[in-house]
Amino acid sequence: MAAEAPAGLSADLAGLPAWTLDEGQLGDLELLLSGALPPLHGFMTAAEVDSVTADGRLLDGTPWPVPVTFEVPASAIKPDATRLMLQDPEGTPLAVLDITDRTPAAPDLVRLGGPVTGYRPAEHGPFRHLRRLPAEVAAEFAGGPVLAYVTNAPLHCHQIGQLRHAAGQLKARLLLLPMVAGPAEIVVRPDALVRTVQAAARNLPPGTQVIPVPLRPYHAADSDELALRAIVAAAYGATHL
Repeated sequence: MAAEAPAGLSADLAGLPAWTLDEGQLGDLELLLSGALPPLHGFMTAAEVDSVTADGRLLDGTPWPVPVTFEVPASAIKPDATRLMLQDPEGTPLAVLDITDRTPAAPDLVRLGGPVTGYRPAEHGPFRHLRRLPAEVAAEFAGGPVLAYVTNAPLHCHQIGQLRHAAGQLKARLLLLPMVAGPAEIVVRPDALVRTVQAAARNLPPGTQVIPVPLRPYHAADSDELALRAIVAAAYGATHL
């Protein structure tokens, strides 16, 4: 939804057009701002999308599995707009997108590319205390192997056993990353997914960490989805996935 940026902002931001993010866009923004998608600092331009689609690499040569893009209705933003305030569904301003690139994405959509600058952290529900910056978690894990498991479904007994065995073989700490920005499997709500993963962690070695990540399925090839999960997990300090 397009609107004018809410009142109470600094003078250089108050007059900006604003866009209310949907769940997937909000998750992408959080990943970008937190540093969970290095080396990305914003939504991809057309040249970056073409490079990833054709060669599986960013323009600087970094291997990259899927485009991370931002689309809005063409009618939602004026053609001469250079900045866009990004806000959550409650209207809280979260970040500013500096528009360096715009291309048609569909007959009624425009794709906007450019860096994002955080303005205010996103609000979260009952598990906000579990949300942590990747760099902070990686610093705690530094110095030893870390086995990560990224999931949008609860863990069953067989998976718990596999994780215990693999962690023992690697002499690794365990990091469980439930995906909370897209639809969960089996359970309905993201908070239910986090609860089930926490319950599974009680049957895993001491020191296992559960950190919700705002990652969603990108409906790409399985290998590309796995590669993106690996990038996010590595940002949190994982050495194995």
